[in-house]
Amino acid sequence: MKRLVLWAVSLYPRSWRERYGDEMRAMLAESPASLRTLANILSHVGRVHLRNGSHMDVNLKSMSAHPRRLALAGFVILLPTAVLTSVGVLKYMIGFAAPFDAIEPALTPFVTSPVGETALIVAPYLAFALALFPVGRVRLGWRDGAVAADVQLRAPVLNLTVAAISALLIVFMAAYYLVENV
Repeated sequence: MKRLVLWAVSLYPRSWRERYGDEMRAMLAESPASLRTLANILSHVGRVHLRNGSHMDVNLKSMSAHPRRLALAGFVILLPTAVLTSVGVLKYMIGFAAPFDAIEPALTPFVTSPVGETALIVAPYLAFALALFPVGRVRLGWRDGAVAADVQLRAPVLNLTVAAISALLIVFMAAYYLVENV
């Protein structure tokens, strides 16, 4: 968390960082990092940018020098959900029960526990974030009296593949939820 809080200081405009950045970093290095501190900094960054009429350039790639490693971590996190979803589709939608019936006894205790169920549901979102956040760049600013945003991605194929699989699982799981509960 400390690293993320210190990184958030880099979101301030250059003129602000040149004037206050060193003092702010020193103060943050001495205090405990928390989610509330991060939220306060991000809120203040937005106000400073809006007041100055400047643009905010957030380079998420600088958070990690190894985007492929994060994509692999996302893939490993995503794998159990992808496998369980795939064998569930094979059994309940296509009628081919062999793979599901083979793994069901081992997975039932995990899938039926609140922690296991939550992990399987959250995995695609986490994998998506791990695949795309380190290779993205977001630029926010004012244009013609309105907030404007530009998003750029420079991603290795592995990152895009993990993000696409994650997005497909997210859409599939949302559609399944809607069909079953609405």
